[in-house]
Amino acid sequence: MHELTKRHQTHTKTFHGRHADIFRSARRLFGRRKKLKVLSFGCSTGEECLDLAEVFRYSDITGVDVDQEALKKAAHIHHPRISIMDSTEGNLRAHGPFDAIFAMNVFCVFPKSKQFEDISHLYPITHFDDGLRLLHRHLAHGGILGLFNAAYFFDDFSLFDAYQPEARGFPPYGSWMVRHKPDGRRANRNVVLFRGDELTEDEWIEMKRQDKTLQANGIRQEWINPETCAHLLHDVTLWRKIKD
Repeated sequence: MHELTKRHQTHTKTFHGRHADIFRSARRLFGRRKKLKVLSFGCSTGEECLDLAEVFRYSDITGVDVDQEALKKAAHIHHPRISIMDSTEGNLRAHGPFDAIFAMNVFCVFPKSKQFEDISHLYPITHFDDGLRLLHRHLAHGGILGLFNAAYFFDDFSLFDAYQPEARGFPPYGSWMVRHKPDGRRANRNVVLFRGDELTEDEWIEMKRQDKTLQANGIRQEWINPETCAHLLHDVTLWRKIKD
C-alpha cells in the first residue's frame, strides 16, 4: 500500500460553489480543449469535485485526500467522471499527469495558525514547498495550478521560476488568510471593511460573536513591512507550468 502524502490543513469543512468562479477562470485558459484531467488535491467531502465536474464538463475529475472520515463522505458521490481516492503518490502517478490541479485551502493549518505571529514551529515553509513539489511532479507541462488560501507566497516556492502567472486580481488578494515570510513571520494583516469602518480581525470576530448575522463588506490586506514584501505576486490564483 502506498504511503499517504503529507497532511497539511486539518480543517475539512467545505461547501458547493466555494471556488466556482476561480474554476471557470481556469477553464477559459484551455480554450477549445475539452477532454482534460483535473485534480482536486485535498478534496475533503467531495463538493469541490462536483463543482469541477460542472465547470470542466467533458473532463475526468480525480479527488484525493488524506482524511479518512472526509473520504467516507465523499465515497457517496456517484458520478461517471469523478474518482475519489487516498492521496498517495502512487494514485497521483496512476491517474496523472494532470492538465489542471487545484489546491484550495490546503497549504495551511488554519485556524490553528491564527493565534501566532510566527508559524515556523507549526507549519514551516518546507511543508509548503514539499507539497508544491509533489504537485509539480504530477502537473503536465503547460498545465494550470490553482492555489488559494496558502500560508506562504508562491513567489517563495523553490520552483517558482517554472511557472508564470495567468490570473491576477481575482480574488483581489489570492487569499483571505494572512500569509507569511519564509521564516514563518506574518507578512500582512487583514483589515475588515464593514459599513464604512475598517476593523482589525479581532474586532470583527468580537462583533460576530455578539451578532452572527453581521456580514462584512470585504477584506483589505496590508503589508506589515511593505519595503520587503510589496514585490510579491500576492493576487495570483492561477499559475501555468512552463518548465518541467
